[in-house]
Amino acid sequence: MTQRDLEQRLRSAIRGGVDPGAPPWLQARIQAIPDTIPTAHRGASHPWLSLASSRAVSVAVVSAIVVALSVGLGLLAWRNLGTAPPTPPSPATWTGPVRADAGGMPVLSQSRDAETGWADGRDAAIPWADITAVRGSFQGQSHWGIELAGWPPRAEGLDPDQTVIEYGVVLDTNRDRVPDYEFGINNDAREAGEFRVWVTDLAAEHTNERVGPPNGFPVDFSYPDEQDPDGQIQPSMQLWFNPGTRPIGPPEEVLPSDQWQFYVWATVTEGGEVVAWDYAPDFGWLTATSP
Repeated sequence: MTQRDLEQRLRSAIRGGVDPGAPPWLQARIQAIPDTIPTAHRGASHPWLSLASSRAVSVAVVSAIVVALSVGLGLLAWRNLGTAPPTPPSPATWTGPVRADAGGMPVLSQSRDAETGWADGRDAAIPWADITAVRGSFQGQSHWGIELAGWPPRAEGLDPDQTVIEYGVVLDTNRDRVPDYEFGINNDAREAGEFRVWVTDLAAEHTNERVGPPNGFPVDFSYPDEQDPDGQIQPSMQLWFNPGTRPIGPPEEVLPSDQWQFYVWATVTEGGEVVAWDYAPDFGWLTATSP
């Protein structure tokens, strides 16, 4: 489509309706033009706004916006829109461990180097909710290491009625990009210093959990409290399945663990409100094998 064709479509839409041949996202933007183009009376205090109220300038402004969007997305003709949709961004707010957009996330391969894993940027407001790297290992036991930007306060010093720190993993065990299991750990326990661990079968809506010791079931862990903050190591949360405790049962098709897809998360909750969070990857599933 030429620039002239694009302008004709826009002028036609502004004068008398949306061209049905335009893609849905453009139709929606054109329909919203009367609400977004400034009116003349708004331009009283800003002279340039009054210019934008004219029909001719409106066409020019919208043309420029659409062309910029088209170039930015690499979409220069209607026929390309269906084959190269833009990648959705990571959510701007916490949406919970099981992401509503998980089905549309790409599958990414973590490094084969167990010392490298998947690096994640510094993007959380609180260091111990900021995931800097993820390592998933499936040799023998299924094991996840969640590296953090800073040491969390010791659980024994936290009031679980006020502050809850949580780390977890979401699993896709049959590679359909639909979350099948969610498991994790937090300090929402009976007493300060204890932990709650759980594994939820999302299809069956069933949860196995343990609050307090003994540890090891349904998922085992090494909390940063068990590590030496004075040592030359990066703080991390370690989660793994002991023999016989890995997810089985529904969904019926459970692939070998080295073919699972997963992502991890971290949150800090104060007074029932999530105040800091992070996903890793920011937008995507990780796999130990090629997608």
